[in-house]
Amino acid sequence: MKARGRSLAVPASAMIAVADAGYALAADDATWLTGVLHAARPLLDHGSFVHGWIVDMTRMEFRSCAAIQMPEGADFEQHVRHRHPPPRAPDVAIAGRPASLGTASQTWSGTGSFAEAARFPPGFDIQDALMLGAADPSGIAAVLVGALPRLSRVAARDQARWDRVASHLAAALRLRERLRSSPESLSLDAADALVDPRTLTIAHATGDAHDHLASIRQAAELLAARHRTDDPARLVAAWRALVAGRWSLVDSFDTDHKRFFVLRKNEPTAPGPPLLTPVQRAIAAYVAMGHSNKAIAYHLGLSESTVSRAVAEICASLGIGSREQLAQLAGALGADPGGAAA
Repeated sequence: MKARGRSLAVPASAMIAVADAGYALAADDATWLTGVLHAARPLLDHGSFVHGWIVDMTRMEFRSCAAIQMPEGADFEQHVRHRHPPPRAPDVAIAGRPASLGTASQTWSGTGSFAEAARFPPGFDIQDALMLGAADPSGIAAVLVGALPRLSRVAARDQARWDRVASHLAAALRLRERLRSSPESLSLDAADALVDPRTLTIAHATGDAHDHLASIRQAAELLAARHRTDDPARLVAAWRALVAGRWSLVDSFDTDHKRFFVLRKNEPTAPGPPLLTPVQRAIAAYVAMGHSNKAIAYHLGLSESTVSRAVAEICASLGIGSREQLAQLAGALGADPGGAAA
C-alpha cells in the first residue's frame, strides 16, 4: 500500500553534522547516541519527542537508548525505554532495518497508526514518526526517531541523499565496535595513516595505505572542506563512507591537541559461503539488506560498475540466476541483520 500523508520538508543542512557526530569513536553508547541526536535535531524535531536506539541485530535486542527531547510531563522511562519490545520481537527487526530516511507509515506500508504500533498512551498527539536508520552487515544498527503530529512521507530524492549519511553512521558504528574490542587501537600510533589537515600532506602511512595515497588525499580534501560548503548534499555525495573500500578517515586530536585526519581499517564483514571473497560477502549482505548497486558502491568505496559485475560474479559462483535469489540466499545465511523475512 502506498504511504499516505503530506510530503515532509527535509533539510539538507544537518547532513554533515550528523555524519561528523557518528565518528565520535571514544564515546560510550549513550553519549554517542545523544551527540548524534543533537546533530540530527534540525531533521527530527517537529515539536514532539526526539530519541533513538542502538540495536544489536545478532541478539535481536535494543542495546542502548537516549532522548534529547520529550513532551512536557512525559516520563522517558515509562513511555520510551519501557515500551521497547522484548528481545527477538518483530518490532526489533523493524527498528534495525536499514530504511535510511523515512516515516513509520512508509516503513509499515501505512497500516494503522504509529501511536498504536508504538503503544503510546493518549495525549501525546503522535500519528507518525520520522526515522533515520543505519545498519551494518555485522548486525549493529542505530535508529533515530522524531515524532510527527500527522501522517507524512519522505520523497525518494531525500531518501537517497540521507542514505549516504546513514552509510557514514553505519561505518562509524562498525568502527566503534572494533575499537571497543581493542581500545589500544584508538592510539594514533595504531593508525594506518595520518594526514595534516592544514596542508593535506600525509605525515605517516603504513602497510597498503602507501598504495592508495591519491585516494587518501582526495578523501582528506573532502573532509577538510565539509564545514565550508554551501551544498552539503553534494559534498556528502562525494565524501564516501570508506576510502578505497578499506578505511574510514576521521578527524582526531593527539594528546597535545594537535589535529590530524586519521585513517583506520574499517572494511565491513559479513557471513557467507567461504568460496566468496570478503568483499563479495559484504556485497551479498548489502543486497540482502535491500540496497541498490549505487548505494552499495557508496558504502564500499567502489564504482557502481564494479558492484554490478561483482553481483553477477557472486550469482554465477553460487549457481543462482537473479538478484532476488541472491537476496534470499544471503538473508538465509544471516547476511541481512534485519532478517530475511523482516
